Amino acid sequence: MFKGAFYIANKDAVGTDACSTQVMAYQPPEGPEICFQGAPTYENNACCNPPGGWIFAGTSPTLARGFKRDADPKWYNIGGGGGTEASQVGCAGLQTYLSEKFNDLKKAGYSGIYYDVEAFAADAKECFAESFSNAKQAGLQVMLGTSYSAPYTSALPGDVAQGNNPKAYRPNSDKLFREIMQDQNIDVLSPQFYSQNGVRAGIVSSSGSEVKLMDRG
Repeated sequence: MFKGAFYIANKDAVGTDACSTQVMAYQPPEGPEICFQGAPTYENNACCNPPGGWIFAGTSPTLARGFKRDADPKWYNIGGGGGTEASQVGCAGLQTYLSEKFNDLKKAGYSGIYYDVEAFAADAKECFAESFSNAKQAGLQVMLGTSYSAPYTSALPGDVAQGNNPKAYRPNSDKLFREIMQDQNIDVLSPQFYSQNGVRAGIVSSSGSEVKLMDRG
């Protein structure tokens, strides 16, 4: 078990190629640092990509203290959370990471890939399996994270709203995530804890889901 910190990279407000950062208030004394732009495609994660991302260009601001080009371990994020295709993790995004992309990330100093699977696109598990395998072949570790124990939203058929409640019951998403969790290329299965008061992070169960982290087996 280890603790880590998210370093959130975003395009700046004026629409240039420069990247700005925000960092969660909690800074552990040690642990993995994650360059997190929150997109499923390589092109949309430009702030974290070598050689022009802010880490590699030497432009990381003081706010991202501790996250330097030679940070170790340093993780790269794929995915995020949201209700649009821009943040849903599926084949379209995962297939932008061909083997050479993972090789480039490894050469640039990344230790592993953090897959933040909070929102599914309607795709099969094979795309995740292939991506995990390609990452491992490049010498990268694989971390799978979600909110808290399963994706909180998805586009999978069979996931249905409960009356007027916008939160859905998600049997199909649960089934797919359980299958993905069993992949032997996953080194770390990471729940996400959410700050309820800006100071202390707590367990917030994934609404509509019956997945438990111990389903990993």
